[in-house]
Formats: sequence, structure tokens, C-alpha cells
Amino acid sequence: MLKVLLLLNLIWLSLNHHDQCFAHHPGIDDEEFYVDFIPVTRDRAQHSCSGCFLQAYLFITSADCVYNNTPIRFHFTYQYKNITNGKKKLIQKYSTLDNVTFIVHPNYSINGNNIENNIALIEMKRPIKPVQVLKFYPLDSTDIMRTLNRRKCKTIIANDKENSLKTIDVNFTIGENCLCKFNNNNICVENLCITRKGSPLICDGKAVGIFQFYGYCNSTGNYSNDSKPYAILNCNTEYGISMFTNLFPNMPWITRHTKEPFPGLFQRSEVWSRRR
Repeated sequence: MLKVLLLLNLIWLSLNHHDQCFAHHPGIDDEEFYVDFIPVTRDRAQHSCSGCFLQAYLFITSADCVYNNTPIRFHFTYQYKNITNGKKKLIQKYSTLDNVTFIVHPNYSINGNNIENNIALIEMKRPIKPVQVLKFYPLDSTDIMRTLNRRKCKTIIANDKENSLKTIDVNFTIGENCLCKFNNNNICVENLCITRKGSPLICDGKAVGIFQFYGYCNSTGNYSNDSKPYAILNCNTEYGISMFTNLFPNMPWITRHTKEPFPGLFQRSEVWSRRR
């Protein structure tokens, strides 16, 4: 009987292992965990970007952060709030990785006013330490475009001036306001301006989108700046829409690069993609 119970326990652990993010240290606020990174080429450091960990060895961000560059290392800064005696304190950790592989989505493109598959993966040979404080966001097996109004969604931004983190609830917009061209590959959020490309859109604790840019369309339905496929706005003075890349249509590609599978996600997304 004891052997049977032990066997059942091992089976339960194996089935649930991939769904668990990580056993965090007590006192870490899971709701607020933010990552900045700076790609460093042989010539210079690039602009700061953001993203999120899907697994301990896998990080997702915007393709704009690494495309046309050849980073030789990445400087990571991750921030979280530690709760001690009921009070939150911002903790910052730093790590430099030089043994990484970055993979841009093979169909990433900017064609006129249509931007597709603006995501990239950073594969790590070793996880950032201390791994106990990392927050992982699994992929969502439900297409967010079908359930926009029923989801509790947010993004987390860093406030450089106040040295703090801020969790922001988001409001979706569709149609012409979605930066001229709306499709299932893009998610648009109004009344929200983000300064870091790659910032994740989190819904019910799962990663559903990666931030591309903040911009707007002119009255003719084209982007307002002829020299670029979109107009970048000043967060302090102008109103626009924040566009995220929808991760759901890209799940077959993402899961091919995971060290451990996300249960059920690959099969569902493959079926969905064949129906398109």
C-alpha cells in the first residue's frame, strides 16, 4: 500500500511540475516583478528593453530589441517588491549573461502599416541567479481576442524617477483605433503609455502579449509619419494607443524552443493555426 501511495505521489508531481512557476522565497510579492535588460553589441550598449520569463532558461521580448544587432551579452536588471512586516520594499538585482542565444521570429516584418510577429526569444545556458526570486509567466492556451471583456489584465512598469514598480490595469480597444490595422496578431490598449519595448501584457497570471510601441493613426487611416511605419508619441503630452504582439498565434513557434513543454498548449495552438 505504501509503495502504491508513493507511486501515485510521484505521478502527481510529474504531471504538475511544468505548471508551477517556482517556489518563491516567503515575502516576495508575485504581483509586481519587472525585468529590464540592455543588449550589448561589440560597439555599444543599446536601448533598455523589457520582457518576461516563460521558463528559467527562456525569456521573451520584442524583436525590435535584438533585430539588426548582434548582442554579445545582456545586462539584466530585475526588480520586485519584498514584503516585511506588512511593508513593501523595492529590491533590485543585477546580472550579466554572455552565453545566450537570441532568436527572432522568422516571420517578423514591418511592411507599410502592418507589423507582424514582433517577438524574440532569449535562450540562456544558465538561469539568472538567484533563481528563487524569478517570476515566470506561462503562456495562455486561450485566445485573448475571443475573451477580451472577460479577462483581468495588467502590465507592470518601472518608474525610473520614483524608483518604484507600478501595476496598471488595461483597457482594450479594437477597430480603426488599433493603429490603423487590426488583426488577431496585435492587441491594442488605450490610455496606457509604456516606455520599454518588450513589456509583457499579463492576463489572469499568464503572458498574452509583448509590447511593441505607442503611437496613433491620422484621419486617412495611414500612419502619421511617412518616414516610419508608425508614429512614436511623447507619453507626457500626446494621446495614443499601445500595441502588443498577441502571443497566442505564435505559440507553436515559441513551444519549439522550450526546454520543458507547456502542457496542452502546443496541440491547441496548432489546431487553431490550421483553421485560420
